[in-house]
Amino acid sequence: MPQRASGAGDIADDMTGDRFIPRLPVAFLAVSYSPGRVADPAGPGGEQRVRAAAALLTGAPPVAADPGDRLTWVRTARPGDAAAGPGGGFTAWLVQPPGGTVTAGELSTLLAPAAGRPAALSAAAARALGRCGAPFALVSCAGRGHPLLALTDPLGIRQLYWHQGQGWAALSTSSLALSWCAQAALDHEALAVRAVLGFHLRSDTPFAGIRTVPGGTVCALSGGTVRMGNTAALPLPELEVPASLPDLARSTARLLRAEATAALDDNPGLVLQLSGGLDSRVELAAIPPAQRAGLRALTLHPPGGPDGPVARRLAAGCGLDHQVLSLEGLASLSPAEAWRLVRAAAIRHDCAGDAAAHAALDWADRHSWPGARIHGTGGEIARGFYYRGQRQHAEVTPELVDRLAGWRLGPDAADLGCLANGGAAWAQECARAQIREVFRGYRGDWLSALDEFYLRHRVPRWAGLRLTVAATERPLLGPLMGPEFVARARACPVEGRRNSRFLAMVLMELDAGLGRIPLDTGYVPADLASARPAARGRRRAAEVRLLAGWTRRRLAGAPRLPAGSAVLAEATLAQWRRQPGDVGGVLRTGLIGERWLAGLLDGRYGTDARTVGFLAGLQAVADGADALRAELPRSTGLTPAGA
Repeated sequence: MPQRASGAGDIADDMTGDRFIPRLPVAFLAVSYSPGRVADPAGPGGEQRVRAAAALLTGAPPVAADPGDRLTWVRTARPGDAAAGPGGGFTAWLVQPPGGTVTAGELSTLLAPAAGRPAALSAAAARALGRCGAPFALVSCAGRGHPLLALTDPLGIRQLYWHQGQGWAALSTSSLALSWCAQAALDHEALAVRAVLGFHLRSDTPFAGIRTVPGGTVCALSGGTVRMGNTAALPLPELEVPASLPDLARSTARLLRAEATAALDDNPGLVLQLSGGLDSRVELAAIPPAQRAGLRALTLHPPGGPDGPVARRLAAGCGLDHQVLSLEGLASLSPAEAWRLVRAAAIRHDCAGDAAAHAALDWADRHSWPGARIHGTGGEIARGFYYRGQRQHAEVTPELVDRLAGWRLGPDAADLGCLANGGAAWAQECARAQIREVFRGYRGDWLSALDEFYLRHRVPRWAGLRLTVAATERPLLGPLMGPEFVARARACPVEGRRNSRFLAMVLMELDAGLGRIPLDTGYVPADLASARPAARGRRRAAEVRLLAGWTRRRLAGAPRLPAGSAVLAEATLAQWRRQPGDVGGVLRTGLIGERWLAGLLDGRYGTDARTVGFLAGLQAVADGADALRAELPRSTGLTPAGA
C-alpha cells in the first residue's frame, strides 16, 4: 500500500539527471469509475493513461491500494505517516506531520464513524484536526466499497486537486498528474491571470477542468464522482473582539508562547527560519528565553541583502546556533545546471508558480539543515499586507478593485509582451474580471476585504505552492497560520493591523528587548507598537523612505525580486540561447508569440526573472506531455496489488 520514499537525495539526483519528474517523497493519485464504464484505455481517464501518470508521479511501480472501481496510489515519506485498516482501508498524511500531531493510526479510528457519510467528519475528528496548523492534508478510506475521503487544512495551503470526467473522477496531490489522466488542455485564461498577478485566483490551475480542493472541505471520491461538502468541515474559528487591542495582543502572545514550547518539546532539533523581518522575530520571541541557547536557526542571505546582518545580531544576542546560507553559490552554476534546477522547480510546483524563485529555494533547502522547521509565513494576515497606499472606505466598489489590480498587484507580473497575438490587453482584462468576481463576494469595508483577499487567495496560491512542496520533505510548523492565530488576526480592528501595530504589540508582550532592535526595513517594532507622538514620528519617517523606494521601483518597472531568482533566470536564459530547443515547447501551448520568443533567443532583447519562471512552467507542461507519451507503452502490463 503506501510506499516509503527514498528521501530528499532522490530529488537532488532527479534535478541533475535525465528523468522527467523530480519526484516528491509524498504523492497521491486516485481515480474512480462509474459502474459499468468501458473506455479507451489510453483515452481520458483510461487505465493505461492513469497508470502511466502514476508511474511518473510516484517514481516506482505503482501499487494500487483499492482495485476494482477505483485505482489508488499513495506514497508517504515515512512508514508511520500511513496506517492500513481492515478490508483494504487506509489513512495517510499527505505531508510529513510534525511531532505532536495526531498519528495516521489515530486518524483512521477517528475518521471511521464518518466513512458512511461522504463529505462529512465526525466531531472527534474535527476537533483533532482543528488543532493542526497549516499546511496539512490527508486521505482516508474505510475499505473496499467505501468512498475515499480527502481533506486539506482550513486555508487550503496544502494543495490538493480534483477533476470530474465523463464516467470517472480523480483526486491527486498533483494537478500535472491529473492533467495527464484527463488529457486536459491548458486553461489559457487562468494562465493569463497567472502572468498578470504572479499567482492563480479562485480554484484555477494551469489546466482546464483541474481545480483545487477548497480549504477545510471534505472531498469524497466514489462511483466515478467527486462530491464536496456543502460547508467546510474545518472552518476557521471565530473570535469575539476583546475589550481592547492590548488584551488581544496579550492573549495572542500567550497562545504563541504555549505553541512554541510544545513545538520544542515535540520536535527535537527544530530549526527556526530567521529573517530580518517582523514575523520570524515574533516566532523567535515566542520561544522561552531559557530554551533559546543552542537552538538551530537558518537565515537565507542574498548578497547585499539586509536579512543577514539583522539575523546575526539576533542570533548572537540569543545564543542561537546560526546558519547563514548565502545564495552566492547560485552564480557558480553553469547555464545547463541552472536550467535543470529551474525546470525541476517548475515540475515540483505543478507549473503554477515562479519557477526561478522556487528553484533558488530548492537549492537553499538542499544546502541547509534537515529536520522539522518553524517558519513565520502568514504573519502578513495580521498586518495589512495590501494596505500600503490604500485608504479606508465603507464598502467595496469596482473603482477600488480596478485601482488595486492596476497598481498594487502589478509588480508581480511577467512581461505580457510574450503573449501571442497581442495578448497583453486580453490578459489584463481577464485578471481584472476575475478580481472583480472575487471581491463581489466580500461584504463590509474596503480594508477588511483586502485582508480576506490576501488570506483566501494570495496566501494559498502564492506561499501555499512553496509550503506544499516543503511539507512533503520535512515537518513544517507555522504558528502564524494556525487556526487560533488566524482567528485573532481577523478579529483585530483594521487600525490595529495597519502599520503592523498588532503584531508589534504581540512581540513587545513576548520580549520587549527583541522589540527594540530595528527590522530589516528600518522600522523599530517598539515604535510600531506605540501610540506616542515621538514613536509615530519615527514610524512615519521610516514609512516615507520605504514608500519612496517602492514607488521608484514600481515606476521604473524594477520590482524587488525573490532572492536568487535573477541569477538563475539569467543563467537559464543563457542556456536557452545556446540550446533553443530547450524552450521550444512553449510555442506548442499556443500562449507565447513566436516572433517574441525568436527575438528573446537571438538576443535582440532580454526579459525579467518572473517571465523566465513563467516560460519554464509552460515548457515543463510540454515536456510532461512528451514524457507521458513515452510512458504509455510501458503501462499496459502493470498489475494492481490484490488483483
